[in-house]
This record gives sequence, C-alpha cells and structure tokens, in this order.
Amino acid sequence: MNRSWNGLRHFSVLLGLALAAVLVALSDLTGSALLAPLTDAVTIRGGTYANTHDTGAMLVTKTSTTASLQRRTLFKFDTSSSLPAGASIALATLRLTLHSHDSTPFQRVGAYWVNKSFIGSQATWNSYRTGLPWITPGGDFGPLYASADVGTVNGSTVAWDLTTMVQDAVNNKYGTRYTRVGLVDVGSSGSGAYRDYYGPTAANTTQRPQLIVTTGHRSPIRTVFVIVMENTNWADLKNSGSAPYIMNTLLPAASHAERYYNPPGLHPSEPNYLWMEAGTNFGIRNDGLPSANHQASKNHLVRQLTDAGISWMSYQEDISGTSCPLTNSGLYAPKHNPMVFFDDVTNTNSSTSAFCIAHVRPYTELQTALTKNTVARYNFITPNLCNDMHDCGIAAGDTWLSTEVPKIMNSQAYKSGGAIFVTWDEGEGSDGPIGMIVASPFAKGGGYQNTIRYTHSSLLRTLQEIFSVGPFLGDAANATDLKDLFKTF
Repeated sequence: MNRSWNGLRHFSVLLGLALAAVLVALSDLTGSALLAPLTDAVTIRGGTYANTHDTGAMLVTKTSTTASLQRRTLFKFDTSSSLPAGASIALATLRLTLHSHDSTPFQRVGAYWVNKSFIGSQATWNSYRTGLPWITPGGDFGPLYASADVGTVNGSTVAWDLTTMVQDAVNNKYGTRYTRVGLVDVGSSGSGAYRDYYGPTAANTTQRPQLIVTTGHRSPIRTVFVIVMENTNWADLKNSGSAPYIMNTLLPAASHAERYYNPPGLHPSEPNYLWMEAGTNFGIRNDGLPSANHQASKNHLVRQLTDAGISWMSYQEDISGTSCPLTNSGLYAPKHNPMVFFDDVTNTNSSTSAFCIAHVRPYTELQTALTKNTVARYNFITPNLCNDMHDCGIAAGDTWLSTEVPKIMNSQAYKSGGAIFVTWDEGEGSDGPIGMIVASPFAKGGGYQNTIRYTHSSLLRTLQEIFSVGPFLGDAANATDLKDLFKTF
C-alpha cells in the first residue's frame, strides 16, 4: 500500500474556550486531519482542596503521600460533532507542553478514560458536577489507554497515543462520542513529584493542550518487533545447512522476500542501521562511535513516534541499563544500535541521559514486558555480536532465533496484533540479497515468498505506514513497502 505524503487536502477547526487551532498538515496517507475542540480542562486536587478546582493557565499531574498535594488533570474533547460516527482513526495524539517540574528525572503519567461526564467548571476531587460525587474520590476512571514518561525539559512537548481511546469514543463504546481523558501519575514514588503543563489560556497558543486526530486507514498491526542480524547473504544462509530453525520452522510459517538488499553500495554496518532509522546514512561510511558520528537531525523514526505519543524501546543484548550505552562493551557495539547516534535521544552524547536510559534497555527486560503485556508498540532488537551471526556464524544466530522468536510469538502482544521483522544489516561482499522474514497473524505466511526488490527503505516506509507517522523519511519516500508479504495491512 504505497501511500503519498503529498497533495495536502486538510482543514482546521477552532479549539474551544476561544483557542484558535492551527492544523498540523498531514497527508492523504490517512485521509484527513483535524484538531478536535477542547470543551473542558480542569485540575482537581485532594485533601484540603478536595472541593475546589483549578482551570487556570497550568494543568498539573502530581503524586504525593500527602492528600492535599495530590493533583489530577481532566480533559474533555468534542470528538462528537467534529468526527463522523464510525470514522476510522489512524492516529490520535494528545500533546501538552511542559512548564515546570520537580527534580525527579521522569514522571510516568497515564491517560485513562474518565467514566463520568464531568463539567470542568464544576469538577473537584469529590464531585464530577455540583452535587454529584465521584464513586471514588479523585475521579472515576476506566481503562488505562496510554502512558508517557515526562522528562525535565521545560518547553518540550509531551505526547500520549490516544488512537484507540478516540476510536472507542467515536464508536460510542462508553455511551458518549466525546473523548474524556484523565491524566494520573502512575510511576512516581516521591512525596511530591510533579509536572506542570501549560493550560488552555497560555499566552502562546502553540503551548496549549492539543488533541490531533488523523482519520483514514489504520493498520491492524499494533506491536512491531524488528530483529536485526548481521552480515549474511540470503543465498549463503539458505545453502549453509546451519540454519535449521530459520529454514524448517520459521520460513514455513512466515512470509519472506527473495530480493531484499542493503541500500546500493552502503557498507559497513553502522550506515545501514542509521538508514533503517532515518532513510539515509547522513554521509557516514564507517563504524565510528556516537562521539564521532552523532547526528543533530530530528528526522528519524523514533522521534516521530515520540512526537505521536507512540511507545518505543531499543533492546540490546549485553548492556547494563544503568547508563546510555555510547561505547563498546563486551559483545555490545553501538554501531548496531542506531538510536544512540541521535542527539535528541542521548541529550547529545550524555551517558547519563535519562531519556536514553529509559528507552535503550537490556534485552533481558523484553521478556518481562512480554509476560506483563506492557511491551512498547515499537521494539528494535539487536542480539550481541555472537548471537547476531557477526562473530560466531550462522548456527549461533539460528540457535538464538530458535529460542527468542517463540517467546515473542507466545505473547499476547504478538497474538493480538503483532508483527516480527527479521532482517540482516548488509550483504557479505555485496549488497545482497539479504534476508527479510515477516511473521505475523496478518502475514500471508505458509512459506509465501516474492521477488519484489526491496531495501532497508522499504522496511522504514512500512513502519511509518503501520504507525501512521510522517512525512516519509529520506529514501523511504521512494521505496516500495512490504505490504505484499501481508494478507492484511
């Protein structure tokens, strides 16, 4: 499904409370985009302030062991009159701008459905309207739809992916087509951890709360796992006799491409990993460390995901998780971890970057996330230099895949909308072909193969289409996506 990010045909509406909405122009990749009107926004407070509220310039999420310091933020957006009943929601992102904070590096804030039809000018910790109490003081909440780790950079944008919540509202799942959101601290343990955001009366209109909704095609794939192996031509792997799991178990159950290549003439490893993340190698032609090859550009995939509130993780074997892994350590190599080459991920090569540490984690933690069904929507996975076939050959990588891929396949995240992409970074002595294997409930599977010519740009374009983020990055704009490997995409 090759969709274009050109030919803009969109419109803007006014944000309630006399806030002018400036539409972020999206493309006909997803049909139409709008900024939904905000009808209510309020901060409710506990303890001494339980019968008061705050609809002022700043909206607060705060945790505390002291009742009077507890704060939660409630929003109501008009997705009833601004979106047609039954509309397909491709992406919905709640965006706030951070005003101030305490000293905790990150505060995890969850976005819940609010069960009661509150009125912002009347809602308090005790009541959702005058004379009508919450069942549970502090708000009656339904499911947790999304969470965001809020950092400490004042003026930065914080985003929550509310695509499923808005779709449920449009479908009238809860008896209303308005979207009611409650922001609640779900990850702090201090006595007064807080984040203040600009509210609906902020002087700078771009800092006011925004719900950006894009309608159109929505991929059924909700969770993606990309596993990158090393330096092996597809023909060599198939003919080696050393890959029984890949050849006899994975391929018969999956789809695969027979003509998938690294970008023309692009070697060694590092520039190929950068290409998978950004659609370009930024002129890099070596395997240098981030200290030499870091990039200031924000035009890369996980930045787009972050801005859309879509969760992501880079899982790397043999890292400690106590620092941002910017240097070689044991069998870990940064050249196989593209995220750490971007300044907006590492706070410009800071080993203590809280954002990097939160998103670049030891591979062992993936199993915990799978078991608890808390896995991120995008998961980039790199085995160590032995298990990825780089140092120890095809057999070692095949054994690793035979152990690790079934763990993903047995997870709820995979069974309820997952997709696994197994590929290799580059050809050995050539540009390939190299492997591209897709396993998913939505893949054609059954050993399906094609001879369409693909490159890493094809993978990147496919990921952008799955997550409905854009514009297409670098050469992804020119690529053929991998939709032919799927029965539903």
